[in-house]
Amino acid sequence: MIADSYGNTNTSSSCLDLDAVLCTEELDQAPSKEPQYKLEAEMLSDLAVHLAEQPESILQALTDLIVERLGFQSAGVSLPTPDQKAFYWPAVSGIWEPNRHGGTPRDFGPCGDVIDRKTHLLFKQPARRYKYINEMDPPIYWCLLVPFYHYDEPVGTIWVLIHDEETQFDKEDLRLLKSLSKFASAVYAHQRTQEIAMHAEIELSRLKSELKTFSENTGEDLESRLESVAVDLLKSDEELRSVSFLLTQQIQEPAKIVSSYLKLLAVRYKDRLGPDADEFIDKCLAGCASITRMLDDLWHYTRATTPAEMTFINSATSLNEALTELDEVIKSTEAVIRKPDTMPNVFSNNERLTYVWKAVIENAIKYRRSGTKPSIEISIRDDDDDWLFIVNDEGVGIDIMDTKTIFKPFTRLNSRPDSTGSGMSLATVRRILEAHGGSISADTSTRTGAEFVIRLPRVD
Repeated sequence: MIADSYGNTNTSSSCLDLDAVLCTEELDQAPSKEPQYKLEAEMLSDLAVHLAEQPESILQALTDLIVERLGFQSAGVSLPTPDQKAFYWPAVSGIWEPNRHGGTPRDFGPCGDVIDRKTHLLFKQPARRYKYINEMDPPIYWCLLVPFYHYDEPVGTIWVLIHDEETQFDKEDLRLLKSLSKFASAVYAHQRTQEIAMHAEIELSRLKSELKTFSENTGEDLESRLESVAVDLLKSDEELRSVSFLLTQQIQEPAKIVSSYLKLLAVRYKDRLGPDADEFIDKCLAGCASITRMLDDLWHYTRATTPAEMTFINSATSLNEALTELDEVIKSTEAVIRKPDTMPNVFSNNERLTYVWKAVIENAIKYRRSGTKPSIEISIRDDDDDWLFIVNDEGVGIDIMDTKTIFKPFTRLNSRPDSTGSGMSLATVRRILEAHGGSISADTSTRTGAEFVIRLPRVD
């Protein structure tokens, strides 16, 4: 439980000093297991998939994996309460699972000590100092806490418990928890992103309500309020981008390390550890590649709305650059791509428009019908103030119910033949085109296959 309902705990003189219950240096003295790189890769891969598919339960998935795969008796995550007066436990697994949603005071608790010292700490029988822990069963003999960070400042901890004297932590346990703490940092950043987005949506809703109520009021007060809200929303958008960049960096680092070691294992020990080991290493490498691809896509998605140099370019320039980048996949699938002889000028960023073309064409090639060569036709239509670039394919098509959801982040349609991608490319395309004053839509009613309509403003 949280002592005194998130308040202070009686810190009587009978409590031992912090250093009397700390034994962090024993981690270096105890015999250590061999590095468990394969296990680490599998856990990070499982967590990345869970984050994409069920983000609301990612912290519980993290602690469940720590108990199940690392063999600890109890594990949990501590996060600060909104008033910063305590830490609460949103996720607890193992023997201590009944204590989920409990916590400790900020000013007198193991989590607070870890945050203050900005380092991992190993406690031996912590109840000798924090008497309120005696209320929780079973008692703790060893407690190892590792901090995780947000903008280089510790914000929470992952903690693991051993309830008997015989079992001990070692340096490999610490290394694995530090690796997982980087993932926890990314999760925290992800949750902060969601909170910022939610508050921005609430503010927009409130603003719309005010505009409706005071539609006849054009006075200075309303204009001032609108300007203030616009500034706040710009700040929120900037923080959202920063958090997303942090999210990609925090996960990329351990993923690259694990991938490097796995590749080394694959080279040195291929055919020496048996077919099962080779298969496991291949699956772990595939998992790391999937994580890296997802992070790259998330980076492009975040960057899509940042300011970029816009110039007058011929749309054929970006299309041809995209086709050059796709040359290998076009040749390997024998794709046939028909494009107009002449294409109009647009006011755009060439690099980002190239990404648009590449993503849409690659999507059409990927979702071709089994046993057929991809056939893609690009046409152009003048629509008053806009140019319409229409990309038709003869692939498996899109269900009419999915024509809007495919442009949402992390959307992968299970009905399609290959759902292994991150589900971010079309969402990124939409953000890029909206930043250009355009749009993209999907239509399934005109012919076999799918039709994507890219709309960009005319420039005369």
